[in-house]
Amino acid sequence: MFDQSQDAMLESRTDPRRIQTRTYTFHVVATDTQPQPVTVVSANAPLGLRRYLHDLWKLRDFTMYLSMGNITARNARTTLGLMWWLVNPLLMTAVYFVAFGLILGGAKGEPTYLAHLISGIFAFRFMSQAINGSINQIVGNAKLVVNSRFPRLALPIAANVEGLFGLLVGLGAFYLIVMPLNGIYPGMSLLLLPVALVLHITFTFGASALVARFAVPYRDVQNLVPHLMRIWLYLSPVLWTYDRITNLLGDGKTWASLMELNPMFSFLSLYRSALLGQPIDRVHLGVATAWAIITLLLGVVSFIRNDRHLARHL
Repeated sequence: MFDQSQDAMLESRTDPRRIQTRTYTFHVVATDTQPQPVTVVSANAPLGLRRYLHDLWKLRDFTMYLSMGNITARNARTTLGLMWWLVNPLLMTAVYFVAFGLILGGAKGEPTYLAHLISGIFAFRFMSQAINGSINQIVGNAKLVVNSRFPRLALPIAANVEGLFGLLVGLGAFYLIVMPLNGIYPGMSLLLLPVALVLHITFTFGASALVARFAVPYRDVQNLVPHLMRIWLYLSPVLWTYDRITNLLGDGKTWASLMELNPMFSFLSLYRSALLGQPIDRVHLGVATAWAIITLLLGVVSFIRNDRHLARHL
């Protein structure tokens, strides 16, 4: 027989959307034992980092289901279906090749310009989709976020998995395009590709978590991000080769130093070393590693610390 009494009452709040922490204390009384206090903490209480990551790991099936569902649903009513994951970036590459490569002369004197452009477009498109998708996953699933208590970092992870699918499809078709057109064939340099992928994925996930953390409470960020990503594209060595930029701008050393502050400069350098067989720059490898680790820690820690406050902004 058990007799339960509540010692702490729930503090009332005027705002029903406000996240509340409920703590109840019960005395469990048995016939042959002394009363034992039992503290029960509600699901709205903030979780520790270890518990948060543990709960996040348990949601791995849900995360994969969400990302795969978005992948198949994106072009479900089209004739080409999943082929659009490859056709879309190729059409974008064709537009940029005509505009920047032929009309503006970016391909002049650059026999591997098409391979340079394709590798940059696929890599940058993955990052852009992951960052924008992380915001849309949280805002688009507002009812889920408000009504359910779970590690919301699963939503940016789903967006990153979705973008990674497009990147892997593009890399898989890379040599089918550049071998007959640019005469570039896979070699031993491909051993660097997993390293470039891991570092770029790590950086992108950290950046998407950081941007999503601020985009939910400050909705103006959501409207600014696509424009900022396009500016970032133009400031990265995607549409232009490094030598072409330094020649056009004059003072090579000054502009080279400024360009190398761009994280994408190092990541794209690693991709092109792996795919195009260009020399490996250890400085770029070190810089990419530093960017990946710092951005991951900053983005994930910032998101987790503000996870329980996201619902009140939706």
